Amino acid sequence: MLEMQAFNLSKCPWVEMLVTPVQAPAFAGSQTPVAIVYISGDRRSQADRCEQLVDLFGLLPSEARLAWMLAQATTISKAADALGLTVETARNYSKKIYAKTGARGHAELVRIILTSVLAIS
Repeated sequence: MLEMQAFNLSKCPWVEMLVTPVQAPAFAGSQTPVAIVYISGDRRSQADRCEQLVDLFGLLPSEARLAWMLAQATTISKAADALGLTVETARNYSKKIYAKTGARGHAELVRIILTSVLAIS
């Protein structure tokens, strides 16, 4: 019996992997395969996705970078630090992000951001 396992290949939500057991007999002269692995990934960069957010919602590039990080389950303080912003500036940006996207909470913001860039990718 083949044991099922989950693998974290990337923090990017657009990398997928499918592992399925092989039900076919072995090829002549080769070992018996036990699984087929299919890996798929979106090659767009974070900069591409941020540019999409600028176009879709009228965000400033700095707001788009923060929105993308917030959609990746990053806290506002960690995102501010990574982007070289003060927490207060990040909070001001986040208010603008919520207003421009129409999100009413963090979960809704994540859904809006991820489905929006996915839809036009």
